[in-house]
Amino acid sequence: MKAVLSRLWLAVLIVGLASSLGFAQTKSGLTGLVKDANGGGIPGASVVVKKVDTGVSTTVQTNGTGNWAVPQLDSGIYEVTITLNSFKTMHYDKVDLTAGQSTNINTVLEVGGVTDVIKVTATTQL
Repeated sequence: MKAVLSRLWLAVLIVGLASSLGFAQTKSGLTGLVKDANGGGIPGASVVVKKVDTGVSTTVQTNGTGNWAVPQLDSGIYEVTITLNSFKTMHYDKVDLTAGQSTNINTVLEVGGVTDVIKVTATTQL
């Protein structure tokens, strides 16, 4: 009886671990680096990541070296908008995230007004 319970417990543990590992692979992520025309990282830029089909958005700021990250996103199509005063707004359209993959978007912001928008349409990973 004790051996049967031990095997049953082991089977439950294995199934639980396998399903949790499979579940963890369903999330995606976006990362990036925002630079100026001279190649220097730009801190403090606002990065808005919006899932197109739900309209749900997440906003993060670039760190001191211009890097940003939005982990744990569902797969699907996203829009990414990067803004900072005194620079033109960058808008990436149709960023396709695949389950379990991370996509990197590196951006060079051009000097200009925030109302000036540069639109990039992407149907594949950037």
